Amino acid sequence: MNHAKRDWNGIGWIVLAGACGGLLSWIYSLVLKQPLCDSPLLAFMSSVLFGMLAGGIAIYVFNILDQARFARTFFIAVMFGFVWKPVVEAIPAYVKKTTTAFTEGSAKESASKAEEAAKKLAPDKPADALKPEIKTASEQAVKAVTALPDVKSSAQAHRTVSQSAVRAVEALGELAIKSGDPSVKKEATEALNKVGAAALSTQSYGVGNAVSRSLGDIQMKSSDPEIKAQAGQLKKRIDELNVPAVAPPQ
Repeated sequence: MNHAKRDWNGIGWIVLAGACGGLLSWIYSLVLKQPLCDSPLLAFMSSVLFGMLAGGIAIYVFNILDQARFARTFFIAVMFGFVWKPVVEAIPAYVKKTTTAFTEGSAKESASKAEEAAKKLAPDKPADALKPEIKTASEQAVKAVTALPDVKSSAQAHRTVSQSAVRAVEALGELAIKSGDPSVKKEATEALNKVGAAALSTQSYGVGNAVSRSLGDIQMKSSDPEIKAQAGQLKKRIDELNVPAVAPPQ
């Protein structure tokens, strides 16, 4: 095959080589019991056609080698006809891995911010300083809990995010009990309700149970009748939505 004078006969050899690679790919998928589709005939035809396409792209589009060397060109086309399937399968796998890593990082960041804000929730602080911190803690905890279903593939990430959210919930509960400002107590209790709603919507039972326990503590220990009643109502609502008494492993 002359590089300067590419003819249809040369192209035919490349198409044949790609088809051979596609045939080998089809046979290999049968050995691994991973067919391209349920229909054997369609799987065979697709493998051969995609093999021909991959071989042609490798030789004529990418122009990766000197086509004057026939044997090398032919076997390179066979190789590309064979490997098209694993290459195509690797692309979505790579995208999924990248997306999962981004999701895990985002969830961990939200959980870290929630826990960091929760550590600042000292009952003796003035209401003007506490309210923005309550808002930050609850918003970040909700984001972290919302992401929990997306990080289940990583037990370590799921556990880290869940535990951080639980610590934020516990801090909000303590604030609602110990703060001397009714408006702070009310806001902390409402923040617990938001996190609890996120936990229920994502079936994050560990976090949901933590919210239920914190609301129960507020109901028993708070000296404010209005806050006691509010916490009791919210706890009842959560418990009625069938949060398991014992959470499954996080």
